[in-house]
Amino acid sequence: MKNLMIVTGFLVFGAFLIAFVGEQNTTNENDEIVKTNEIEPMDYEEDKTQSYMDNEPPKNEPVEFLNVGGNTNPEEYRSNYYLHLAHIDAAAITYNTTFGNGGAPLGKEQFKTSLEGIKENLSAIKVTGEKKKDVQKAIYLTNEAIEAGAGKDDLILDDIHNVIHDLYEYYIQKDPDIKVDETGSPINGEYRIRN
Repeated sequence: MKNLMIVTGFLVFGAFLIAFVGEQNTTNENDEIVKTNEIEPMDYEEDKTQSYMDNEPPKNEPVEFLNVGGNTNPEEYRSNYYLHLAHIDAAAITYNTTFGNGGAPLGKEQFKTSLEGIKENLSAIKVTGEKKKDVQKAIYLTNEAIEAGAGKDDLILDDIHNVIHDLYEYYIQKDPDIKVDETGSPINGEYRIRN
């Protein structure tokens, strides 16, 4: 009986030893496979250069300048996105889009913050051609409104919104405006989701 237990012990020990050595060999083989099949880094610069040579923007970079018919996704049309953000602020302070302010009317600080946001977004826009003057006009009017401390019912806010809105319709080719009351709730039940 004692001999049977010794033999069984050797068999169990042998099985563990074989399993351990087999595991080591598999790990080493896998390591060698990884080392022999290493992936070489791709040369993205070559791809960009080829893309520029074909007069196309690279697939991974957005169009920087305002683009007629472009959408407002910043990963595709960066300046269209900035125009969209400027329009949202201009529409909010002229009660032409819904906004959330906890049911309260916009205060002096919100007008100031929105005007600063408009200025920042308009300044980030890259534009060429005839519409460049319109962007510059909107920036000029926004600076005037900031300096004057413009607030509710100041006509310069409507002027800013109208210039930006015309640019929005020209480039993005949509009319996102809806009339709202001073708390940002749609008038006459009209409601559109801003895009």
